[in-house]
Amino acid sequence: MTRSIQAWRESNRQVIYILYLSESKDSLFYPENETSRFKAFSQSKSTEWILTKYVNSAFIATNLEKILREEACPQVVITGLTTNHCVETTTRMSGNLGFIPIYLRIRCDHYI
Repeated sequence: MTRSIQAWRESNRQVIYILYLSESKDSLFYPENETSRFKAFSQSKSTEWILTKYVNSAFIATNLEKILREEACPQVVITGLTTNHCVETTTRMSGNLGFIPIYLRIRCDHYI
């Protein structure tokens, strides 16, 4: 994932981070838990967007669609750590909204 982010930045393309948080105190993604933060290998730069979501799609209750349309991004590359839940849902929804999604599956055995 680190190499993908670096390559994207080197090609002067926009990187947008989606932070998933949960309102459940028992969740790994509860805001006060260390496990809800971005991992060291995926830290954003100050010029990159960070959007927060509370559901499985990055398009629901965020301004992701607006950003992509304003930036004229017809094609989006989507990757992340909870691929069978949030990443796949966001990928499907991006296609439903008319974007051309590329789903970049990353194998990550130990990320928490």
